[in-house]
Amino acid sequence: MTQENLAVDGSRRNSPQEIADTLRERIRAGELKPGDRLPTQAELAEEFGVERGTVRQALRALQGDGLLSNVSKGSPPRIADAAPAREEPQPTMVALAPRLTEAFTNRRVRIDVVSHTAETLMLAMGEPLRLIHEGRIRPETVDVRVLVPSRGTT
Repeated sequence: MTQENLAVDGSRRNSPQEIADTLRERIRAGELKPGDRLPTQAELAEEFGVERGTVRQALRALQGDGLLSNVSKGSPPRIADAAPAREEPQPTMVALAPRLTEAFTNRRVRIDVVSHTAETLMLAMGEPLRLIHEGRIRPETVDVRVLVPSRGTT
């Protein structure tokens, strides 16, 4: 743990990334729904035990991800209706399953995946499909493009 993540009393402080991740998870889980207002910066700062500047950094990250709207001084931001579609492929530095689960929280889902086996893709699709069956997520459209190597490729 770095010195910057320690409070004056020696307790651990949340980083802006950790706060953003917590709020992002609340949005994905449906605890915070499109149109809902977030608590004020002061309330979030108290909840997470951090300064308001740390909360502002977390909110800017969520705004950059397209998860928040109405981010301005004087009123708490709202959860955005839908995250904007990303046109460029994202790097594959994380596992497929969490990325698919995140993608399915959008109204319009577009997935471009390189997969060596159908089993890899089917296993990764398990969680999003479960959430759809439970009615916790409801994408309007799902477009999937799968690129598989040919048998002659080594």
